[in-house]
Order: sequence, then structure tokens, then C-alpha cells
Amino acid sequence: MTTSMRGVLVPLVLALACGGAESPYLQEGPQSAVQSLNQTPTPYSFEQHCQQPYSQVCNPMWTQSVITRGGPLSVSYVAAGTHCSNVYVDVYLDGVLKQTTGILRPLENSGWLDLGNVNNGAHTIGLMARGVTGGCNVGALSSWGGTLSMKPVVLYPFAQRCQQPYSQVCNPMWTQDVTTDTGGPLSVSYTAAGTHCSDVYVDVYLDGVLKKTTDILHPLENSGWLDLGNVPRGSHTIGLMAHGVTGGCNVGALGSWGGILSVDTH
Repeated sequence: MTTSMRGVLVPLVLALACGGAESPYLQEGPQSAVQSLNQTPTPYSFEQHCQQPYSQVCNPMWTQSVITRGGPLSVSYVAAGTHCSNVYVDVYLDGVLKQTTGILRPLENSGWLDLGNVNNGAHTIGLMARGVTGGCNVGALSSWGGTLSMKPVVLYPFAQRCQQPYSQVCNPMWTQDVTTDTGGPLSVSYTAAGTHCSDVYVDVYLDGVLKKTTDILHPLENSGWLDLGNVPRGSHTIGLMAHGVTGGCNVGALGSWGGILSVDTH
């Protein structure tokens, strides 16, 4: 009998839309979201089935693509609560082994593992699980999973539909709660969805207070980093309020919008 678990793979896929005055102007479509990093660690829950013939090393490696502004990168892994035996995990960065966790029981956390400094841009985190004889593991591992967290920068993909009657201001505001471990400067950026069929600009709120307004953004255009000032340690709420711009499919009102919010607490 081999180790098994049940879990839910959280897909990094979003449906983003931007439209005109009525729903016929709405255009929707899936868009892959390559995730990023921030002091509010975004968890990636996953389940991985091992290839046969089974052994104590689970192939293939589970991987997650991320984007970072550069600087120190740390990760942590929590073993799935549905594990029926223990595992330990090799942690790779861009194909290079960087750390190995201790032996972890179900729901046990590895703690933060320092992967060193990384360059600005895209990187790949890889996790390779190794089984430990005991419990339901009698010599081989058939599946495993859990939750990977990273810091510091997280991307939050989203899609937001506006309430009727439509106007050029999309209500309700889209919000995202974040937690800073230490406090200090907080910056955000917004990337307009590639599925937008007209331009938007966005008001950025911190804990209900307007802090910044982006320029007018075309589909897939990024606002650049917006400094929201210093924040105390703890929980905060970032709010985005979109304003439509006449043109394209927007004939006077905004039906929906979306994109990716990035948060950086460097």
C-alpha cells in the first residue's frame, strides 16, 4: 500500500473581461496567469500523482512559475492533511537544488527556506517529494501534495463585473486583503487584462483611502509600481476602482474589467 492523498489543485487561470454599455459588448476569455511574489505569501495548493513504477521518489517534479522584481526569495511547504505517511521535499530554483526540508508529518510546515537572491523576471520553483516508510507507505510513494507559499511579492489575478445600471465607474470596488509581516513601504502595480476590449484607468485605495490613480491603460499594459507609503505590520485592504474610457467596445459605460494586481512590501 502506498501513500495517497486527496486535494484540490488551484488553477492559476483567470477569466477577464471588459465591456461597453450592455452585456453584448462584453468579451470574455481565459488567460493564464504566471504568479509573482510579496510579503503577503500567496499559497499554491496542489496535488501530484507519481508516475509508475512507484518508488520513494515521486516523479515528475511539481513546478510553479513565478515573477519577481529581484532580491531575496524564500518559500515554505505545508504537507497535505490527507497524507497517510510522512514525506520530505527537495526544493529547486530554476532546476538547481537549493534546500531539502526535514521529514514532515501531515499538516506540518517546513518553515521558511531561503533560496537566495534572484534576478528580476520569471523563475521556476520545483518540489520533489520523497516518501518515508511508515503509516500507509510500505516502500513507495504514489501521490502527495500540500501548499507552497512564497515571499516576498504576490500576484492577485481577478475579474470583476460591474453592477447595473452601467456607467464609466465600475461598482463595486474590487478588494484584496494582504498581511505584512514587518510593516514598512508598500507598493502595488496593476496590469490590465489582455481580454479587455477598451482602455481603463484605476483608482488605488489603501484601507479605504484613495492613494493613487493610474494612467489610461491599454489591454496588457502595466501601471508601473505605485508607492502607497509606509504601513504598520498586520492586515490591510487594497481596493481597485476601474474607470472606463470611451472607445473600442466601450460606447459610454463599463460592463466588466479585470487583470492582475501585484503587491510588493520591499
